[in-house]
Amino acid sequence: MIELGPNGFAALGELHEELPARLKHRGVLNLEARYRFMPPGRESRTITRDASQSRTYTIRWAETQDALAELVPPEVIHCDHAATGYDEIWDEQDEQPAGGGGGGGPGPAGRPASRAVVHFRSQPSVTARLVVGADGVFSAVRAAMFPGDPGPRYLGHMNWNCVFPNPGGNTVVDAHKPGQLLFAADGRIGDPAAEPTLMLVVSDAGGDHTFWQVRAQSEAPDFTAPPDRPPGEAGGDGHAADSRAAVQGRGGASGGPGGRRGRGGMGVPGSKARVIQRIKSAGWDWAVPILEAVPESCLFERALYDRLPLERWSSRGGRVVLLGDSAHAMHPGPGQGARSAFEDAHQLVLAVEALWPDVPSALERYQRARIVRATRVQLLSAEYSGLEAVREAARPAGLSQPQLMERRMEFRDWFDQYPANMDGDPESTWWKPPSS
Repeated sequence: MIELGPNGFAALGELHEELPARLKHRGVLNLEARYRFMPPGRESRTITRDASQSRTYTIRWAETQDALAELVPPEVIHCDHAATGYDEIWDEQDEQPAGGGGGGGPGPAGRPASRAVVHFRSQPSVTARLVVGADGVFSAVRAAMFPGDPGPRYLGHMNWNCVFPNPGGNTVVDAHKPGQLLFAADGRIGDPAAEPTLMLVVSDAGGDHTFWQVRAQSEAPDFTAPPDRPPGEAGGDGHAADSRAAVQGRGGASGGPGGRRGRGGMGVPGSKARVIQRIKSAGWDWAVPILEAVPESCLFERALYDRLPLERWSSRGGRVVLLGDSAHAMHPGPGQGARSAFEDAHQLVLAVEALWPDVPSALERYQRARIVRATRVQLLSAEYSGLEAVREAARPAGLSQPQLMERRMEFRDWFDQYPANMDGDPESTWWKPPSS
């Protein structure tokens, strides 16, 4: 599920004028967002925002993908092609120069490559003048481009989510009103006395579906183990080796029945009982029927990771470039992951249209438009981490909670101006362009 606001719709509308309307039709306007902050031992607080304040739509990922796929002929979409890396080719050479696909400057004698060859697991390689690596937080394209990159960084949160049919928000279980989003947390971001350790979202997902998500703080990845193994033990869905690799910044690549790399996967045995117990222990009994109403098979378990910002997103030969999470994976707290990817797509299309067939120059233009902005949203997103060290490294020192709240609200106002003021809002207090 994704949440789209003005910047995401602006980017999509520039790509295809009908896309915003199509996605809004497939999703649902957030008519009311209700936030409940319930720190243990302290007074609870509820904040309600209407549609004019939230300015967002909730849309299921499958619906988003279908809307995008409808814009191209079916024969150009090829599934089951997991990228494993790439090579860049210079005209005078039969194979890539020493150094492989890694980052750095141009190739022989300062010249860009003439083409790239992208490789896939159990599928034939493909040659192209431009390769866009949009293969996610565990990007194989990024790994080939920057072999020394430290890999995904664990962010201190385990996450469980589910989307299920629930017409009206109350047919299977009384979960929400139409167009309503409910958020509960045992603390508030930026509150030194009560940083949240548990969060719950229940919302209308559009199309007569309900979405719920539980996010819990955990100092290390803690995937649900099968009933016959303790949590963290190797094998099955415990992913102990995967967890250790992720903590060390290398990512992981475990297989097994539950999934791979940062995921417990779909329908992990024991995951539903684990989540319900966590909610009960917080005293949130009102939420238990919502969690109990769905089969365990529809629960998706994962750990949250980001990637450290890069100074460049393009390859040595100027034929391969990163987009979306492969370039700037971020904590989902501010809800900017998909929106940032759509901004990437818009700016890449503008650059390619303006400079084709000069792909290397187009990629330079794309990066100039995107890297400063994406890096700033990555850093803000890291402030939502469940790990204190990550939060404090990203968060400006010495700010009070009201200042942090003002800063986050200014961020949203700046980002919603897209495509204006790409690098910052000169009229803002906290988000002026870096050169200001």
